[in-house]
Amino acid sequence: VICNSQGRILLCSSSPFGCEHQGLYIGNEYLQEVISNDAVRDTGVISGLYHDARYICSVPIRNENNTVVGIAIISQTAERNNELLGKLTDIYVALSILAVVLSALFMWLYVKRQNAPLREMAKTARDFGHGDLNARVDINRNYSAEVEELALAFNNMASSLQKSEYQRQEFVANVSHELKTPIAIIRGYAEGLKMNVSEENESASEYCDIIMRESDRMN
Repeated sequence: VICNSQGRILLCSSSPFGCEHQGLYIGNEYLQEVISNDAVRDTGVISGLYHDARYICSVPIRNENNTVVGIAIISQTAERNNELLGKLTDIYVALSILAVVLSALFMWLYVKRQNAPLREMAKTARDFGHGDLNARVDINRNYSAEVEELALAFNNMASSLQKSEYQRQEFVANVSHELKTPIAIIRGYAEGLKMNVSEENESASEYCDIIMRESDRMN
């Protein structure tokens, strides 16, 4: 609504060509408050105009000489504004829930992606522990610097252990080969001795049996 400087309502947006508000007067106290403060924003009842609580914004209207010639009042019922705030609240709540769900999904995908190389290293470690000495971690260029460093350390450790295992196997094979030849010779001589021992010499025959038995055990 628009009022003149005495507070008389000249125009109302509810009906530009005439409505129940035109011709009414706004309380002088409120009129002077708007003029003196240059603007009033408040919640309440405008005396002489509305009887229900409203959200109100009022400003003075001045001419080129900066003289107040009237005031303009914009208002909206509190009930209607509360309905609008309720709808906005519902929208904000829905958007907040959606944001939380999307954030949780994003974090789950991010953690899953970050844990993928660790799971691969764990699988490679199990394979290596079960005897697959050629098991290695495939280093991906998408790995972070820390994960790549860990993968390289694991591969270097696996290579070192594989080399040590091959050396151990080679050592055992060499020792076995070196021992089998003299053991076979010892057993052969024991067999020859036993064949040439007379039946009366039981002790010598028993000694030959012990030598052959121990040779078989060592072999």
